[in-house]
Amino acid sequence: MKIKMDYLEQSILPETQEFIQLFNLNSKEEIVPWKDRQYIGFSVIKNYPNSISFIPTKNKKGIKDSVILIKVGYSLKESQESKEKKAILSVEIHKSSRYQFKH
Repeated sequence: MKIKMDYLEQSILPETQEFIQLFNLNSKEEIVPWKDRQYIGFSVIKNYPNSISFIPTKNKKGIKDSVILIKVGYSLKESQESKEKKAILSVEIHKSSRYQFKH
């Protein structure tokens, strides 16, 4: 599991670190922990597989730019207010662009 740390690790809530560990992510996954103090979660950035009919866009260098962005998380406030320690888990999957991440 490759966790993207372009900021201080201490800025990530311990709850977020624990939440990421609940998922059995392999070492090839690019993980981006959420820094938001109101939500616990992470995003996974994956390349599209070569075995599908979708052809991702490429940048000028020929590197695939289109990626799959998977966002998984929940509201910290809602989970703390629940007596049963339950929360509504949000999962979103989008087509995204590495270029957009940088700009």
